[in-house]
Amino acid sequence: MKKQITFGDFYWDESRNLYFRLGSMTNETDTSVFLFAYDKELNLIGEARLKGINKMIPRPFFRDGKLYSYHVAGESPALAKFTFNF
Repeated sequence: MKKQITFGDFYWDESRNLYFRLGSMTNETDTSVFLFAYDKELNLIGEARLKGINKMIPRPFFRDGKLYSYHVAGESPALAKFTFNF
């Protein structure tokens, strides 16, 4: 089952009027994470592999066109911020 793609929830990006969701696929050696973009009617309009990301991004949300995720660095909570230039 893990060799098939697993999709996360849909997230609305108000600044672009698009929905996004993450997906991941695991094989014997690594995990690939993908970002999928959808229009308002949920038509798929683009997809890309997120290079350098090797696990699902936990609890993501969009704000001001950027993807944020809660992250724990040592014992300190933090936010990881991802910027997509497309």
